[in-house]
Amino acid sequence: MHRLLMKILGIGENGRQPGSESQSTHIELAACVILLHIGSENPEVEAEGGYPIIGTILVTFPLPDHYLEELIEMASSESPLDLDPAVFKGQINKTYSHEEKVAVVEAAWMIIYGDESMARDDEYFAKKLVEYIWLDEEDHRIARKRAKGKKT
Repeated sequence: MHRLLMKILGIGENGRQPGSESQSTHIELAACVILLHIGSENPEVEAEGGYPIIGTILVTFPLPDHYLEELIEMASSESPLDLDPAVFKGQINKTYSHEEKVAVVEAAWMIIYGDESMARDDEYFAKKLVEYIWLDEEDHRIARKRAKGKKT
């Protein structure tokens, strides 16, 4: 399993620590991994040669280089998640608080709105995000609206 996934899910001694100074980094990374996986499931994305998501991530979030290297590796692999997607979804929903899950959805929408090719498929991503992050429709709507307000 990628060290990045272990960190996001809180597996191992250097896993996610609630209230740590890098909490926002964990949220941003979780959003990135989810979008990499969702994008890999979309046949339209495959036909277009994939989204240039890494470039959008670089512009959207100031992530450390070692995380970007792992994200690039994940994006270029055939299956971005090297664990069962159902396990990843379950772990995110089990280990993240309600507020953190709303923040993950907001971060995902910031990336989507920052990438024109992803924004064209926004309804596809909306449906998939609902499947990934177990929140009610109102929470998803609020997170999406906040992200749109932050779009530059």
